[in-house]
Amino acid sequence: MNKIVPFGLLVGALLSTTAAPAEAAAAQKYCVVVTSADKQSTKMTCDSLDNSAKLQAATAMASTKLMTWYDNADYNTWNGYISWYGNFGTCDSSGYVVDLDATNFTAWRNRISSFEVHGACGYTVGYLQDHNPNSPSNGYKGNTSWVGEEFNDRINRFRVRTFN
Repeated sequence: MNKIVPFGLLVGALLSTTAAPAEAAAAQKYCVVVTSADKQSTKMTCDSLDNSAKLQAATAMASTKLMTWYDNADYNTWNGYISWYGNFGTCDSSGYVVDLDATNFTAWRNRISSFEVHGACGYTVGYLQDHNPNSPSNGYKGNTSWVGEEFNDRINRFRVRTFN
């Protein structure tokens, strides 16, 4: 015997099961990451709106833009981006390291397809595993419109520094 479910109940059930993930994903679309002056801690702030007051406030607390990471190749912002800032000035030979790990950057793990470097930052290493400088890696000079097939949507750690 078939049961008839009232249309309103069916629509309500569908909306309640799909609304939360869509909002959660949208909240991670645009992000600002700031690494502290001692390079020991990193904080990410995200919003569904590009250049929102929340993101502007996070950017105001930062000193130097290091990199911009894009979810798509060719610096395409359709699915979002992250602007990474350092509070210890621009890159030097020791540079900056950030891990896109399961604790701090869950929504951006395994998403990066292209990136731009800013200031004195010019040499970047992308790693497949967070917190592991010995994991498979690839070096890039300057802006990178495509990280390559092996590293596309698989980068979980960045190190950026000057060329020398």
